[in-house]
Amino acid sequence: MTMKNIHVFLFWFFFIPIASQGQEVEILLNKQEYKVNEQIGITFQINTRVDSIGQTDFSDFDVLAGPSQTNSMSMINGVASSVAQVTYILKAKRTGTFKIKSPKFFQGNGIFIGNDATIVVKGKITERDIKKAESERFANNPFKPKGTARYNTTGRVGYIEVFNGFTWEYYRELNSKEIKKLKKIR
Repeated sequence: MTMKNIHVFLFWFFFIPIASQGQEVEILLNKQEYKVNEQIGITFQINTRVDSIGQTDFSDFDVLAGPSQTNSMSMINGVASSVAQVTYILKAKRTGTFKIKSPKFFQGNGIFIGNDATIVVKGKITERDIKKAESERFANNPFKPKGTARYNTTGRVGYIEVFNGFTWEYYRELNSKEIKKLKKIR
């Protein structure tokens, strides 16, 4: 066998099994109906190797985790297959019926997009639930507004720092009365 024939053989051996696999994007949900404040796990999957995966719009949801991306390849009986997945953990900001669009999967010059997933979120959201969700979003968001303050205590020592838009700066020391009050809050 010549070197050219070996390259052609390797091309057909590795490329054709992967390229001939179905390249349909699947949306995997553990169910279609959720309760208020319930976590929603959603995975977008395509049965091929991809170069990259685009973002999707989750404006009606808080993203609790993700994107978590995995790529796997297996060979069974000489047939190669690849799977690319991206997973998110979401929580709906309100009740209702929502369409979740698939992200774009990029492979070479091709773009693959799945169908929309529809989920229903039922229950009653109280004003307290809304305030708690806003507070959690603020606490979990690493990008704080300029002027945000936080306190730190350990034992009998404590201080306040203020975010200047780029980093946290020391503002002032806490006195013993303030430290005692803060310990009661915890």
